[in-house]
Amino acid sequence: MKRGQKEGSRMDWSIIDWHIVVAQGVLVFISALIANLFVVLVGDNRVVAALLAALIFCALFVVWTYYPLGLPGQPGTHT
Repeated sequence: MKRGQKEGSRMDWSIIDWHIVVAQGVLVFISALIANLFVVLVGDNRVVAALLAALIFCALFVVWTYYPLGLPGQPGTHT
């Protein structure tokens, strides 16, 4: 055990649902891509692009999490 680390504070990587992590990464990538297209097409306003990326991610996350799409790895579905 490393110095300063309490026993039992190690992270258990096996409990992570990697399908969800990958799906959220894809949602972030799509959001950032759309926001960057906005910067290229409309103008060089990075704050607006960052805000747009956050809003797009929120919308995609809500659809992914709460709309019953029946996709594998989606919360609430059993594969």
